[in-house]
Amino acid sequence: MAFVCYALQGFVDGLREQCAYVGRVQLGIAWEHLVYETFNAEPSTAANARRRTLVLALGAAERSVPESGIPDLTSALARSYATRTEKTLTRDLNWLRDRELVLRTALGYRARALGKDQLNERCLKPLSSVGGPQGYSRTVSGVCHQPFQ
Repeated sequence: MAFVCYALQGFVDGLREQCAYVGRVQLGIAWEHLVYETFNAEPSTAANARRRTLVLALGAAERSVPESGIPDLTSALARSYATRTEKTLTRDLNWLRDRELVLRTALGYRARALGKDQLNERCLKPLSSVGGPQGYSRTVSGVCHQPFQ
């Protein structure tokens, strides 16, 4: 019986990992959709294309990046800012901050994603919250002594 409990716990752990992965992918897609939607409402200019590339690169970085390190995130950003002054990057970051697409932190700048930082790793709900029998524990019919968490 202990092996069955062990196997079921491994199965549940695997499901949780998959749920967390799917959640991250969905939030990433939603983030990119928001970025493209924001820029579709703006005129199609070289500056806006550069800003879109910038915010998508910051989103992919998933961490704060110092302003001096931003052009090094991707080769496209390096090319975009190679012929520009530092003031251009500062203006682009301020433009993105005004639209609440990036945040300034103590470590630099990072993308402000749709709850990306608050991803709920606990995607499995107790059965009672999804219409299961009342009082049903998250154990396998009470056979295993440690409930699945």
